[in-house]
Amino acid sequence: MYWIGPAGPGQDAGPGTDFDAVRRGYISITPIHVDLTRYQALEQVAGWVAEISTDKAVLEGGE
Repeated sequence: MYWIGPAGPGQDAGPGTDFDAVRRGYISITPIHVDLTRYQALEQVAGWVAEISTDKAVLEGGE
């Protein structure tokens, strides 16, 4: 969940923005997607998992 509200000043409160909608008493619902995966590190992490796990399902990313 992403919260937009009175915790800090609105950076861009121009017409059509989330800050403008909230300031005018509306609820602002914005579909967002944040992918914080560091893809460059996945191979290294997989190596760590392989070193500590003998469970084939874990090694293959299954259940």
